[in-house]
Amino acid sequence: MPDDSALPGLRDRDLQLVLLVALILQGISWWALEGYQLADSVEYMEHAQAFVRGQEVIDSSTNRSFGFSALLVPFFAVAEVLGIEDHKPVVWALRLSQMALGLLLVRVCARIGARLAGRLPGLVAGLLVAFNPVFLQYTVSPLSGIAAALCVGQALEALLEPGGFRRGLRGGLWLGAGLLMAYKTALIAVPLLGWLALRHRRAGAALLAGGACGLGAGALAAMAMDLAERGRFGSTLGVYLLENLGGVGARLAAELGLIELARRLMEAAVTANTGQPYSAAHLGPETVHQRDPVYYYLSSLEQMLVWPALILVVLGLLRVLGRPRWRETTLPMLLLVNAGLMSLKGSKDFRLWLPLLPMIAPLSAMGWSLLAGRTRALRGLLRVASAWVLLVLAGVLGLDALLGRNTRRFAGYWRAMAWVDAAAAEQREARPGAAKLRVASAWHWAVFLRESADVELIKLPRHLDGWNGYPPEERQRSLDAVRGLDCFLTHLPVLTNHPELLEAANRDFEVAAAFHDRGFFEDIGPILVLRRRAESGGGRPFFEVIEGQAPELWLERAGPDRPVDFIRAREDAAVERLSLLGWDWVRLPGEGCGWLTYTWFCASPTREDWLVVERLSTEPATHTWRSQGPPAWGLRPTSSWRAGWIVREGRLVVAARDPYDWRASWRPLGAGWSEESIPAHLWVALARPGGEGRPALRMQPARPGEEAPLRRDVDPARLETSDGYRFRGDGCVHVGGFDLPLDPRVRALER
Repeated sequence: MPDDSALPGLRDRDLQLVLLVALILQGISWWALEGYQLADSVEYMEHAQAFVRGQEVIDSSTNRSFGFSALLVPFFAVAEVLGIEDHKPVVWALRLSQMALGLLLVRVCARIGARLAGRLPGLVAGLLVAFNPVFLQYTVSPLSGIAAALCVGQALEALLEPGGFRRGLRGGLWLGAGLLMAYKTALIAVPLLGWLALRHRRAGAALLAGGACGLGAGALAAMAMDLAERGRFGSTLGVYLLENLGGVGARLAAELGLIELARRLMEAAVTANTGQPYSAAHLGPETVHQRDPVYYYLSSLEQMLVWPALILVVLGLLRVLGRPRWRETTLPMLLLVNAGLMSLKGSKDFRLWLPLLPMIAPLSAMGWSLLAGRTRALRGLLRVASAWVLLVLAGVLGLDALLGRNTRRFAGYWRAMAWVDAAAAEQREARPGAAKLRVASAWHWAVFLRESADVELIKLPRHLDGWNGYPPEERQRSLDAVRGLDCFLTHLPVLTNHPELLEAANRDFEVAAAFHDRGFFEDIGPILVLRRRAESGGGRPFFEVIEGQAPELWLERAGPDRPVDFIRAREDAAVERLSLLGWDWVRLPGEGCGWLTYTWFCASPTREDWLVVERLSTEPATHTWRSQGPPAWGLRPTSSWRAGWIVREGRLVVAARDPYDWRASWRPLGAGWSEESIPAHLWVALARPGGEGRPALRMQPARPGEEAPLRRDVDPARLETSDGYRFRGDGCVHVGGFDLPLDPRVRALER
């Protein structure tokens, strides 16, 4: 067994080469990342900054140790001392520090592998950490998992060697440090100390005692940090233990058919987490703490281990089972215990496996050494070659798995904040001494530390995507906070899913810019920058109702190519009439989204809630943009319109077929068109779908003021009237055309 002097050290050129490979892969991961990946990552930074400023973090309900945030405190302390207002360099420094922790993890895994299987397999263990896609994904984001893994690795290196109290204390202190980084490392620390107790018994009592003392010191430090940060000794650790023991116990009881016990344990877990009494009496056996299936980790293991690495893990297990020794069996024991317990938790994610890398990588290296044993026989040479091929494939496929993951899902918020920063800089140049722009985001964490010195970033009392779960007083606090802003950033579903928020946003703001990149944003949808509306009116609101104005004024401003009414005769012979006075299309700042504004006039009220059916087609035809929805975003249905109302309503246009179906192929309008713009045509209809025993209805297009539908005069062969009104086969009438600007990325696509 190698002594410490034979283990790979930082002066070892071979280990330096391994670390260089890891650093290059980390650089690729940074290049592929845009925006924050997780709200948890930002919360660590937010707690550190709040601690430096002596503030309280609002809207934070997580129960985690302050230990990892404490590592970030010096960065924010330096920024405060230097008076830095633009914190983007601080985020870069935090990413570099996370990369440094990752490199130290590579080193310690190489040393563990060398202790168990020799120097070369140890270096392979370090490479396998660097090749792991989950490690690469989170090695450039401030996250406690890698720091916890480093502490676990240091503890294993100490405790897997025989020794007395001092060595045990050293290993225990590292376990305690791991507990400070992430409470979930208790699932490693407690079984490891228990395993040592079973293995060493009396001979290792001093080692075990030292380990227990070190772990206990870490737990006391975590509780003291709770006192320093939150004013209560041990508050987060106690709640974490209650929440997780209750949650895991509920799941285990449910699997065993003890549903009543599962409900009681779940009630205790949720109450500990939220601080509010919770009843699980309504839950059945299939829903007790059921978010992901128990077998999720087993069925999705390829997310953590690409198949060559998985083969090496299996070979490592075979080697351990073939020659069971207590040190080697420690690694699979810890893996099985942790995988089993984490499988009983309701929510699952392989980033929770990061602290297990000090077990996975050395075990894989042991499997690699089983193939790469020295021999001159042809069969042995083939085994050696296969070992190296598996290692290379693990690196190639690990990088491919990283690049196949969407690490830019929340990038739209960074792009939106960059637009606001530029607008604030323009305001400063135009009006020196003007106050900073007051800006807030529906997801504060998505833009944290992204504001420039010209912007004051305000955190709303609550994140707005959970609006329906907030009591009325908390909703009002958030509405009051939004009302005092200059700019408001949000993704569109936050508004469309919560009419109260949309009504408030429409009252005070207009749409200034929009960002949509379906390939990255997925189901988040477009990101909007809303700017405070000018007192003079106009702009781009979601909708507005105008009373007391003559419709001719609006017809002169922006009429369609041919004025058109939509009529429907009722049973009492009265005619319902809605007139399209005009429409307007502009390209929004941001990423090429359009804003289509209709101006409607209610000539006579209608009893039905009609939907606006829209089509945007291009010549030559590629794809068609299709949309259907209530006017005024559903807040002013047509049945509520009064005679004489003028209703202006805007709609976001992402000019593509099925623009929000992120799982479908991207089919933008104008793909393959070589010019900078393409002729586009707008078609409109008013309809009401059938269902629930009601027939589908449609208002008929008509000439202004006439009561005869246009369709009576349409030539069936040409779908056109003699005076130029054109129709589509689906009944939409042509209301005008314009040149649709095309992004260079769209022009480069094939039709």
